[in-house]
Amino acid sequence: MTDHTERVVALADGDPARLRRLTALADTLDPARTDDDWQLLVPHRLLDGRWLSAANVRTLYLHLTDSLVHRLASGFDRVICLDKSARPVGWLLATCWDLLAPTFTVDAHGRPRPVAPAPARPRITFLNIDRLQWRELIDPLDVGVFDIDRLPDDVIQGLRQLFLVRPADAARTGAALFDAPTFLTGERILVVDEVSVSGDTASIATGILRRAFPDAAFEPGHWMRPKLVAGRDGNRRNNLLPVWYRDDTNLGRGVDDRDPHRSLDAPSWRVRAGAWFLSRPHRPTSLDRPGTTLRAELTQLAARALCGTDILVPSFDRDPDEAAARAAFYTGMDLPSLRQWREANGILLDV
Repeated sequence: MTDHTERVVALADGDPARLRRLTALADTLDPARTDDDWQLLVPHRLLDGRWLSAANVRTLYLHLTDSLVHRLASGFDRVICLDKSARPVGWLLATCWDLLAPTFTVDAHGRPRPVAPAPARPRITFLNIDRLQWRELIDPLDVGVFDIDRLPDDVIQGLRQLFLVRPADAARTGAALFDAPTFLTGERILVVDEVSVSGDTASIATGILRRAFPDAAFEPGHWMRPKLVAGRDGNRRNNLLPVWYRDDTNLGRGVDDRDPHRSLDAPSWRVRAGAWFLSRPHRPTSLDRPGTTLRAELTQLAARALCGTDILVPSFDRDPDEAAARAAFYTGMDLPSLRQWREANGILLDV
């Protein structure tokens, strides 16, 4: 067997479904791909002037995803990724879960191996909750104090109706609606923003969700937390943003903006209920070619990590023994050697 075939078998650990998914992921690998063949995961400069190589971009994105997978594997039932820019984070989680979720140990012969069973992947849900969407209502004085109770009851009830288990309960209002079970009832849920600086977006979204679903447990989270650095004008800005983060186009992330007025006229009662919280699909769906390209490149990133073409630097949040076993399994290096590789290749992870 090839090295990556052995790795696929080890990660699958006898689970036929996981074996099929990992094999399919490995089969997407393009061994002839060079750094010049990437369109979106490309080199770029940080605001502080440092340069991220193509290999650095891919290593960083794998490292950040490993950190998020590590947190989710602690026992979350669901992850809510905030549209639009956290939708690619959901793609990464879906593609990388079987690859990154297993934990590792070292056997009696000093060989790293996965510890069975690997945790099941949390359900992935997308909601469009932007901090600017509701800020004037919940923070009218713009002092950074968010009063979620200022949101209209019908907005909160619509969000709850979106996740009702029984369609017949959609006619309920008030206390009766909150007695009706939803798909989120009893779940532990991580609410993920793609970038966290102040944490306002995830905090606002978490507060709204807690009000709509008091029978679930929500925690805020993020994929990337860049440093703040001073620009040439003296203002402090994010040192780094995901390559897909754009404020000049709605393309590139798989969905378009909210359009509550159109959603309120939709034939689906769930779409009508969630009119203030659901992104709209692009029309035509083929319009979003940058989004299709991004999703393909994120899949290729996962395939390269699976097959050993790209280097996975384990999350710094992991236990040192676990991190060492992961490094040995994925890279064949111990942690000191992995650190030397990073230094020799100028790989920046604390950005």
